[in-house]
Amino acid sequence: MPKPRDFTGLATQAAGAANEGFLGGISIDGASGSENRFVIDGVDTTHPQDGVSGQNMVTDFVEEVQVKSAGYAAEYGGSVGGVISAVTKSGTNEFKGWVGLYYGDSGWNGDERITPYESAPGNYRQFDKDDTTTMEPGFAIGGPIAQDAAWFYAGYTYTATAAERAEIAD
Repeated sequence: MPKPRDFTGLATQAAGAANEGFLGGISIDGASGSENRFVIDGVDTTHPQDGVSGQNMVTDFVEEVQVKSAGYAAEYGGSVGGVISAVTKSGTNEFKGWVGLYYGDSGWNGDERITPYESAPGNYRQFDKDDTTTMEPGFAIGGPIAQDAAWFYAGYTYTATAAERAEIAD
C-alpha cells in the first residue's frame, strides 16, 4: 500500500478520518484538524498554537498508528476530535535493520495546471514546471543489548532536494 512519509498521513486510512484542507488538516468524525490530539509513545505532541501535529515522525520508524475517534480513555481527555497515537519501533532479541532510499523526480508528475491571476480571475497563465529531484536515504538497526533485558533501536534519515527554477518570461 502506498504510504506517506509522515505518520499522520496514515491516519487518513482510518474510518471517519480524512485530510480536509478547509478544516485545518485531518478531520476525524467531522471535527476540525485543530481539535485532534497527537501522541507519540505516550507523549502529547500536539502543537499548542494551532492544534496540529507538533512533531513529524517518518513512517519508517513507526511500528503502529492508532486513530481513536470516540470512547477513548480519560488519559486522552481534552480532545474534541480524535486521537492519533503512534508507537515507535524498538529493538528485539534479534538484530534487524534496513537501508533504503526514496527518490522522487518532478518528471514523474503530470503537467502544471493553469493558474488564475488573483487580480483578474478571468485571466490564466501556464507557468513553466520547475525541475525538482528529491532523495531521502536512510537506515535503521535494532537488537539486543542484554538478551531478554535491554534492547536498542537507532535510525537516521534526511531529505536532500535539488530544484532548478524555470525562468519566467513575460
